[in-house]
Amino acid sequence: MSSADGENWSAPRVFLDETDPGYGFVSAGIPGLGLCVFPGRRRNGIGRRRLQWAHAEAGTRGLRAVSLSAEPQSPARNLDLGVGFVQVQGPAEGTLVYDLAAAAAGRTR
Repeated sequence: MSSADGENWSAPRVFLDETDPGYGFVSAGIPGLGLCVFPGRRRNGIGRRRLQWAHAEAGTRGLRAVSLSAEPQSPARNLDLGVGFVQVQGPAEGTLVYDLAAAAAGRTR
């Protein structure tokens, strides 16, 4: 994502599957998200917009869920939990999953 003047705000890696798993990889069929908002751009809604875009794009692609990893002490973890990700057992501490079916049914926060 970048601004109108071309300045980079974030470094997304989206929908990583079992051929290129990220830290938050849970299983085949639940691709992982990788997202970093650069320090000087944090707390401006960029991360929230990127996650909302990823949720919409995942739905368009027919995915049932997406995962990511956010360390327990990371400020981004509160954002992730706030947009509907939930803690699951995974290969990395802080593995979170967003269930698109649950979200569509209104069963997330």
